[in-house]
Amino acid sequence: MTRLGDLTKDEFATALQAGAWLLLPFGSMETHGPNFGFGADTIAAAHVCRAVTLRGGGLVAPTLPYGVCRTMRNRPGTVSLSVVTFITVGREVVAEYVRHGARYLALYSGHAEPAQFEALREGVLPIVDAEPRPTVLVVGPYAFLDPVRRDAPRPRSQRRPRRPDPSRRRSTGPLPVSGSAAARGRVSDGRSR
Repeated sequence: MTRLGDLTKDEFATALQAGAWLLLPFGSMETHGPNFGFGADTIAAAHVCRAVTLRGGGLVAPTLPYGVCRTMRNRPGTVSLSVVTFITVGREVVAEYVRHGARYLALYSGHAEPAQFEALREGVLPIVDAEPRPTVLVVGPYAFLDPVRRDAPRPRSQRRPRRPDPSRRRSTGPLPVSGSAAARGRVSDGRSR
């Protein structure tokens, strides 16, 4: 594992030129009930990023300990950034790393609030749309690898559920023959006789 804070400028530049992944952990300062401390999400994000780099290499940036905490916002001790502030902070941090040569970045959120994931995605969209086009992943405890691209399909967890289309429904067994379908030699589930 290589923590970014332990590197010199030359070691950092060499690692980025070699194509090293840069992992950026994002946490939150949020109450987690009577058994966990306020920094649980921040500690988890840093731990996961360290574990990933131990197995696959890469660099771990310092953890941002604040996030978007809408669900626990009114609980004592929770500190929540606005979505706009979080988008701006995420965008500026990533833009600075890209300016210094980072081309492969993974943003890991230890805080599982959907607003935080969406803010990370929105924040980096202008960066991945500009030259040079870095590869940026947004990842979290309940999210799959999610490459950020303007044309990328949204993850299943963020898609709106579709209404069932009755015309595409599969039959669980033979259906009664309707009058017009019987005249054409078909049963109502669309299969030929």
